[in-house]
Amino acid sequence: MHLMPITIFLALSEQLEDERIKFKSFISEESTHNIHIDVITGKDTSDAVSKTRSQDEYNKYIRDCDIFVALFFTKAGKYTVEEFYVAYQNFKEFGRPKIFTYFKRADNQDKDNNDDGKSLIKFRNKLEDLGHHWTAYGNTEELHLKFKKELDSYRNERKSTKVFNEVKKPKSTVLEDNSLFITNHPVKYAHFFGRKGIVERLFNAWKSLPIQNVAIYGEKQIGTTSLLFYLKDVVDNPNDSRFREEQKINWLPNPEYYCFIYVDFQDVECQNQKRLLEYILQKMKLEDADTLDLSLSEDNPLLGFRRIVAEHLVRPTLILMDKIDILLEYHSEEFSNNFWEGLRSIVTTILEMRCLGFVLASHKLPTELDNLSSGSSSFISIFSHTIKLKAFSEQEARELIYSSPEPFSDDDVEFILKQSERKPHLLQKLCQRCLEAKDNNWQSEAIQEIEQMKKIG
Repeated sequence: MHLMPITIFLALSEQLEDERIKFKSFISEESTHNIHIDVITGKDTSDAVSKTRSQDEYNKYIRDCDIFVALFFTKAGKYTVEEFYVAYQNFKEFGRPKIFTYFKRADNQDKDNNDDGKSLIKFRNKLEDLGHHWTAYGNTEELHLKFKKELDSYRNERKSTKVFNEVKKPKSTVLEDNSLFITNHPVKYAHFFGRKGIVERLFNAWKSLPIQNVAIYGEKQIGTTSLLFYLKDVVDNPNDSRFREEQKINWLPNPEYYCFIYVDFQDVECQNQKRLLEYILQKMKLEDADTLDLSLSEDNPLLGFRRIVAEHLVRPTLILMDKIDILLEYHSEEFSNNFWEGLRSIVTTILEMRCLGFVLASHKLPTELDNLSSGSSSFISIFSHTIKLKAFSEQEARELIYSSPEPFSDDDVEFILKQSERKPHLLQKLCQRCLEAKDNNWQSEAIQEIEQMKKIG
């Protein structure tokens, strides 16, 4: 059985140079024929390699490592502290790396009034505020003994997971109904990966009134529709078994109180004012909805919509408007500046509770959307958040790749990362292609397919 290597990032100051050398030697002895352990040291060391790398490069290594070890003696080095926070933030967001922090005992350390001593005490107090447990040690042998217990525990944990290429579930079970990787449609539920930082930012904007309006944009197939689906699904069905076990879904304290309405402007029913507004009313959780007449007039449907919403909307409601750039390009007469100004008026002046908000998703910047950004329109001014969707981070891309029911070789993983440029739809395509591969020629064939996909856009 081939096992993936364990990567340890060691952060410490140059005053612990002896510990660095001995720690790397100790780890080398811990490597076995089927578990290889690499150690990377941080910026505060005197390691010659560290002088040729930027702190940003080190931060990337930290985010990708499996275990982060920080050693402190009489001071908390600037870079070592920064490296700790990078690891801590990544752990909060992605559940890795494992973090172990050690302080070497020193006489009268806590009574030292110089700047180094103060920085150390301040950092240790911060760890206590974060609820992060740290460990004291007296000498190198004690450090190695204590860390070996943690390392052995981690190795045993890793041996039981699919990261070590042990597939507990047969491929036929996973792919019984459809492909694990979605290549031609937006993804939903368990198939949705990444974007945790963006999702957290969005839900933070909606946890209290007034509801914040958000514009999301990015190149074609970057995942805007999939993101909107995920936002709606975690509100409508937070306990759905189709989510992955480790997938975060509890973004809101009371999701059942919210109403998220998805609008696809490629749908012909949403390309007419009256039908669009009636559809939205039907999906809203309105007071006395069973007794309301939700039909609107042909002449001025927005007027009726405004009256009903003003009188009966009390729950926080987000209207997720997808592909709005397509609507404005082909149906600008139906959805003129007057329509958007009417919506702005409802949100900003009619609703006292300010419980209605919009999410616009498009391939263009909001300021580039016709009818919304013209000199006579102020609709776009109500959007306090503008978010650009980009390619996945390497961590997010690897998370998707490692979800395969059959582990890929290291060579295939690196090929997928490079050729996909970490763009979600290309990652999905290449992962599915690799999963279906019957020989070693799949990479050359996949390159041709990817080039064709890029030309089509």
